[in-house]
Amino acid sequence: MNDLIYFSLASLQVLDPVLRSSDYAYHPWFNLSSAKGWPNHTTSRVHRLNTPWSLADSVSPIPLLNHSNTQFDQVIDGIAERFVQKVNSSGRRPYLCFSGGIDSTSILVSLLKTANKDFLDRLVILHNQNSILENAYFYYKFIDKKFETQNIDSFEVTVENYNKIVVIDGEVGNQCMDSQIINLFAYHKQFDLLDQDWRTLPDLTVLFPGGGQFHVDLVLESIPLAPVPIQTTYDFLWWTNFNFKWDECLLSKILNFVANLDNTQSASFFEHSLYRFYEQPDMQIWSMLTRDQRREKMRTTGKYFPKRYIYDYDKNYLWWANKKEEFSNTQTWFNNSFGAAGWFKDSDLTPSVAPCQDIKSYCGQPVVAIDKNWVRYSITDADTRRALGQILQRSTCT
Repeated sequence: MNDLIYFSLASLQVLDPVLRSSDYAYHPWFNLSSAKGWPNHTTSRVHRLNTPWSLADSVSPIPLLNHSNTQFDQVIDGIAERFVQKVNSSGRRPYLCFSGGIDSTSILVSLLKTANKDFLDRLVILHNQNSILENAYFYYKFIDKKFETQNIDSFEVTVENYNKIVVIDGEVGNQCMDSQIINLFAYHKQFDLLDQDWRTLPDLTVLFPGGGQFHVDLVLESIPLAPVPIQTTYDFLWWTNFNFKWDECLLSKILNFVANLDNTQSASFFEHSLYRFYEQPDMQIWSMLTRDQRREKMRTTGKYFPKRYIYDYDKNYLWWANKKEEFSNTQTWFNNSFGAAGWFKDSDLTPSVAPCQDIKSYCGQPVVAIDKNWVRYSITDADTRRALGQILQRSTCT
């Protein structure tokens, strides 16, 4: 288990609650998830963390600052134009995961604005009823009876289609914009705190509700390596999300996509068949350059720029005035996450009492890690448990 691109801290602590005990040497790593909004998989995009397990480099390094365009509409429209050209030349069929939330809706707007008829005729919108309910006006005005649609709960990537399609989603949109904690402070009108120089705060742990000094130390270690100055509390929280949670968001749902694929096919799908608009270098650079503008607009609304971009297109003032940033993963298709699907088969068995000796009876497909060669490590595998026992210095069952 070396060069891991994903290591599920939450899954392991469910199986072995002692990992969070203060008597255990590595407990600070397993208690990271106690902080609100902290990622299940923790890695840094700018340096190698001193974890007990071997991490690979980030799957998505931070790009060089090679443009200065701060106009959101120009940036996302440019990404859409390049994507349409790429898809049209490749012959692949595009599928958009549409949750009805701000990120996926902004992507669809950019495609509606820039794509030619051939692309739009081939575009398939993946959604379900919850997606419609989240933004019914947009769905019925711009999607229904205008695009081929498919229920995402029945969507499947297979050996036959994985290299013939390209899937688009809105992942890392949150990381480009703000963060869960920024939105929390904004909700409570703590704008002065967000404006404040983070170095003047007497206790930085207040920025990590449920967390502590270990969280602060990880962020402080990374700040000298940030490609832009981290000045305000807003910057500090945005950087935490942008640097530490990025890989988690790109990979946390990957098991849904590659369930039917082998290691080589999985790597190919991730590299060539997944397209994240908000991961594109020019969007990341936009995010790095517009921290002050976004902080100022928090007084108006969260995710101001993509939200205004959508409003300028659909003119739905009721949505503009009332839509709040919220968790919009409404698609039940995304249920095969790390350690999730079939994790506990008996309804009366709680995670804290899962007996190690019965793990094969109670676990479905609890993948807890993936390495850079896309080898998946399942806790039901005896070799994986032995390797984890050595890495974590814990006894294992075979």
